[in-house]
Amino acid sequence: RVPRRIVFSRSLYLPEAIEATAARLDQVATASISTNEYEVEVLIEADPGYGEELYDSFCNHALFETIVMSRRLLGGTLA
Repeated sequence: RVPRRIVFSRSLYLPEAIEATAARLDQVATASISTNEYEVEVLIEADPGYGEELYDSFCNHALFETIVMSRRLLGGTLA
């Protein structure tokens, strides 16, 4: 397993959304998360056989979760 470092800006992504996304990886990878005032850093360890798609999917889902959670905080829904 080779670790991959992904950094998300807290001005664009909710840490809770990134944590929710990381929790969904438990069947195929391990993720450790560290957060500071400006960013959320994720270290993902996965089998190299998953290729880049795993990391791209992780980033896309983190964005999706951020949008959904942000809408809920503002009183809206996804639909």
